[in-house]
Amino acid sequence: MPISEDGSAVNAFGVPGHINYLQQSGPMTNERRELEACLRVQIEEMERKLNALVAQINQSQMELVDHMKENITTLRQLQSQVLDEELIKWKREQQLSGNGVPMQSNLNTIQEWCELLADLIWSTRQQVNNVARINSKTIVELRQPHLVEMLDDMSKQVQKFCDLLVTLTKVQEFCDLLETLTKVQK
Repeated sequence: MPISEDGSAVNAFGVPGHINYLQQSGPMTNERRELEACLRVQIEEMERKLNALVAQINQSQMELVDHMKENITTLRQLQSQVLDEELIKWKREQQLSGNGVPMQSNLNTIQEWCELLADLIWSTRQQVNNVARINSKTIVELRQPHLVEMLDDMSKQVQKFCDLLVTLTKVQEFCDLLETLTKVQK
């Protein structure tokens, strides 16, 4: 048990070891026994409150992680819709437009969606990193098991979203440049 500045024992809550002091400072009288019992009740109550707070923090952390997982799933679906459906649809319409078929999709709209998607990805990345940073500052004994791994996995997923968005939009910018150059050369 740690020792305080005055030389008395300190319990896990940093409260001086009054009980030890009472036991070691002379014969136990009824008054000292009552005081000892009162101190034990106070310590037990503090431990119950602390345990309840730790349980509440743990539950809140897991709820936050669950919400973040839902957000990442929604972000994946949104990215798929923009990049895998709308962008591909635009590319196909662009090919068909060479045969005189009018285009229904608008590249500017898709570009706006990509920019908004980039903002959402960046925001999600910051949220995951902030939770990981806060968790790293938490006392080791209070950390949720597997939380670090879950946050690392979420961070990797969000990074993949970012990489895919950058790759596809750069490819699109290159295709747009080639198309413009081809029109200029004709």
